[in-house]
Amino acid sequence: MEIEHFRRIRTYDQNKLCLELYGGTFTVYGDQMQILSLAAHRITLQGRFVRTDFTDGVDA
Repeated sequence: MEIEHFRRIRTYDQNKLCLELYGGTFTVYGDQMQILSLAAHRITLQGRFVRTDFTDGVDA
């Protein structure tokens, strides 16, 4: 999975990645997730993805 245009990584482990976007937060849940590459505003993630969640508002 490749995700672009995020501001920063809030939390990361093998089961959850939470990114702060410009309009909210985006969370990916899964198993054995691992970051393959990380650039200024692009992240490439590998693993088994179970679900994603988007919450409006940066402070949510």
